[in-house]
Amino acid sequence: MTKEILFVKKVLSVTVAVMMLLSLVGTPGIAFADDSQPDEAPTEEIQAAEGETEEPDAEVTEEPTDVPTVIPTEEIPTEVPAATLTPTQTQKETATTAATDSELLEETLTPTLTPTEDVVGAQGSFVPTPIRPSGIVYTTKPTFEWTKVEGATYYHLYVYKVELGGVVKIYRKTYKSSVCGNSVCSVTPTTSLGYRDYQWKVRADVDEEWRDFSEYSYFTTAGTTTTAKTPSSTIYADTPTFSWVEIEGSTQYEILVYNSKGKVIHEQYTSDFTCEDGLCSVTSSTALDMGSYKWRVRAFFGSKWRSYSDKKSFIVAGDIDSNFEDNANYWSLLSGGKWFLANGSYYTDGKSKKMTNLKSTYIYTDVEVQGRVMRGGGSNDSSFPANYICVRMSTHRTSQYLWYTGYVFGYTNAGNYSILRMDSNGTVTTIQPWTDTDAVNPDGWNDLRVVAEGEDFSFYINDTLVNSFTDSKYSKGYAGFEMYNPGSGQERFYIDSAAITVLDGTSAGSVSSSEAVDAEQQVLNQSAQSDEEIGSILGYSETEDLSAEATAAATAQVTETEESDIEATATDEESTEAVEETLDATETPTEETNLSAQGTSGIPTLIDPSTTIYTRKPTFSWNEVDGASSYYLYVYYYNFGGIIRAYRLEYGDEVCSEGICSVTPSKSLSYLKYKWRVQAYDGTDWSDFSDYQYFGVEKLVPTAKTPNSLIYTSTPDFTWSEILNADQYNIVVYNAKNKKVLNTYTSDFTCSDGICSLASEVAFSSGSYKWRVRAYLDENWSSFGAYESFTVANAIDSDFENNKTGWSRFKGANWKNAYGYYYTDGQANRMSSAKYTYKYSDFTITARVKRAAGTVSSSFPASYLAVRMGTDKTSELIWYTGYIFGYTNAGTYSIWRMGSSGSSRAIQPWTTTDTINKDDWNDLKVKVEGSTFQFYINDTLVNTFTDNKYSSGYVGFEMYRPGTMSSRFYVDSVTLDIIEAESLSAASLNSGQTVSAQQQRWNQEAWEDADEDSLEGYTE
Repeated sequence: MTKEILFVKKVLSVTVAVMMLLSLVGTPGIAFADDSQPDEAPTEEIQAAEGETEEPDAEVTEEPTDVPTVIPTEEIPTEVPAATLTPTQTQKETATTAATDSELLEETLTPTLTPTEDVVGAQGSFVPTPIRPSGIVYTTKPTFEWTKVEGATYYHLYVYKVELGGVVKIYRKTYKSSVCGNSVCSVTPTTSLGYRDYQWKVRADVDEEWRDFSEYSYFTTAGTTTTAKTPSSTIYADTPTFSWVEIEGSTQYEILVYNSKGKVIHEQYTSDFTCEDGLCSVTSSTALDMGSYKWRVRAFFGSKWRSYSDKKSFIVAGDIDSNFEDNANYWSLLSGGKWFLANGSYYTDGKSKKMTNLKSTYIYTDVEVQGRVMRGGGSNDSSFPANYICVRMSTHRTSQYLWYTGYVFGYTNAGNYSILRMDSNGTVTTIQPWTDTDAVNPDGWNDLRVVAEGEDFSFYINDTLVNSFTDSKYSKGYAGFEMYNPGSGQERFYIDSAAITVLDGTSAGSVSSSEAVDAEQQVLNQSAQSDEEIGSILGYSETEDLSAEATAAATAQVTETEESDIEATATDEESTEAVEETLDATETPTEETNLSAQGTSGIPTLIDPSTTIYTRKPTFSWNEVDGASSYYLYVYYYNFGGIIRAYRLEYGDEVCSEGICSVTPSKSLSYLKYKWRVQAYDGTDWSDFSDYQYFGVEKLVPTAKTPNSLIYTSTPDFTWSEILNADQYNIVVYNAKNKKVLNTYTSDFTCSDGICSLASEVAFSSGSYKWRVRAYLDENWSSFGAYESFTVANAIDSDFENNKTGWSRFKGANWKNAYGYYYTDGQANRMSSAKYTYKYSDFTITARVKRAAGTVSSSFPASYLAVRMGTDKTSELIWYTGYIFGYTNAGTYSIWRMGSSGSSRAIQPWTTTDTINKDDWNDLKVKVEGSTFQFYINDTLVNTFTDNKYSSGYVGFEMYRPGTMSSRFYVDSVTLDIIEAESLSAASLNSGQTVSAQQQRWNQEAWEDADEDSLEGYTE
């Protein structure tokens, strides 16, 4: 001990003696507590003064092996972890309960003495400085080095792993000073570490007194096997840049590239790599052909080559220029008819009434796609089927082989084009409906081109820009071609050449900023938008509407339709009112005609239908037009992003009477949405069309909507689809035994936005139910709709006096209900658990429980309250997933999050608490709202945390039995109160209640000694 320290000690001794003497004679101003103490956790020195000491490990396992004969006798301060689980520190409690009067007096007086610089310097000289490990280390058994402290006889080394919410101590070792050289101490513990983040500190014993800890030093253990990063997907450069995780200190790397057959086609040793932010990279020294590859990398580290990384797969995709003279490389059939290579063309006859698709081998992002194509000359059965070039497509298709998702750019020999976006399930979004253009060469070759860069698209026919737009729906995909075969007499579709050019993403000006769609084409585009019902994705037809099968293709899986009822043509031999559509061109109106120049007679005004109807053969009515000799009725359905004509029928003036025209076509419509319009003919000219009127065809059967799942109210609101003008509804509910428990006829319902609702007039007990509803309309009851099922999970109030309703064994030993308790004796060396029938999300659960008194085989086995649990278990019958809150008769508690496969993570390790009634009844309570949890023992809050891993699940109990001796676990009562969703917020928890300072300190200390924790409980 230095002279300076001896002198300071003498000064302190004299000062303390004087102050004590003054206190005995009543000198004012001397207090037993210092109000100036900072609001922070007790320091290690203060804890030592309070009698909470930490002895060095009795077993010194590391070098040197000789154990000192003299152990320091002074109290060793208890360590405070660097990172704690509680978000705030509490003020230090007064030491009156932990120290004698003289100890308290010395502690409260000490802060009034300002240490001299010599004293501070002397103390600082006793603090070792960590040297290594620091940063990334490539060993699981690192060597720890720190600066030597003169006069030190022992050192304490503490190592922690950084965990969720704090740190967990890995080991605490005591070393003799013989591990030190002239200025540095060095040890290599035998304990192996995992690959993760760590922190460590060290302190010295000088003159039989443990001095201050050093500052923390941080390091991360890593293996010497690197990880391949990129390329790992489709790339568009034949000399890729390889990147991998850096191995610090590595002087060289080896890269191996394998082709699709597993053969090494590229080997590159490099010292010319660059590293930044933990990643190294180098450009390939060899150009790779287009195709699929795998690659891996290894590091040269510590004078030898290390293990290879796992393989990464990638694809090299580049420009494609196919002339189809002798091969069709990089193109393949997706679905539909076969493709053939002959006479310098790639062609297909398609497949009757289906699409046929051809896709590129690789996926592209920013790209220019070109194709020189031709459809067989002339029309086919008065139709002009569609031909498409496609970009950014996936590999999905409908039952009619309609290709989706992506963008398709089509043309027909009728001299028009369209642009469609194909969305999920084959639904169609019309970007540009079928539009006339002079750019098309009917019956000849046409060069189609699409430029897609980012969100910008441009479309060309024979080098004429016909359209451009922006859309961000799909950013990458395959390129290709598509055609439709409408049936017999199909004309062949040819591709003379196809090219794909990868764009680098920086050439947004590849479409000249001065280039624009010409004025005439813009007018045509706009006109087509206003008349977008013309045509469909299958192509343009002058005199035919779509067949039933084609309709299904165009609308992409229409549900509940009966396509056979949608006829293809305007002629219908079954309809006596329909007129044969054999008018010559001078008589038949076309929807594209500029009718404003023709309207010499009045325009019909539509009457019905104009809303939802419940018949598939509606009656159409409109006001009669003076002088009109006939009328044309057009009906369209417009679901799924497109508008398709259902039928077009002509009627004479005999359908009109007293100013009203009325017809009921024999054609049946499907359960879809429609719009319709009418025009009149005065014998010379056709009038303008009337405005559209909209209606929907629905079944006269209401559909039960909610409840339809697990609910937490005994009086649910029933909702169902509205039947317009219904006077009354009948709701019937059945229990799990198919017994009718509710049969209500109501006129007191409310409807909004097509949904009607009614609050239940009876309360349902917990259990499973099904229900259905029917409507009363036009003095008749409709059929009942389909059943909808739901389950009621009410609050829990189990006293186990008469029954255990809702509770059952989950795994392990049986549970019994007797003497007013629910209990189990457990199963040797296994968990035993019980759960309640229903899942809950946000609630407060309280359980009064007891574990049989005393110890079992010198242990205090664990008993748990479980919340938000799953339905899986390990071979030891450990319940997962979810959260378990346990206690033991040793006076400890713990909280665990049970992850997949039964993995466990200590949210709070086994922790001392004085709230537990050992060998007696205890009330465990968990309150959980959203991601916020609170845990109580006998109404005392012991812990709180936030976690969003599991949001709902079962509640129950779990206990461990350690061996053949039984230790019964009792549950006296359980209550669970549901927290309504609208009240969810952290504020709804008792924000004024906090974990006590003493409990916080215990919680923190438990983290320091968590390395030996287990789910089974605490063992002496």
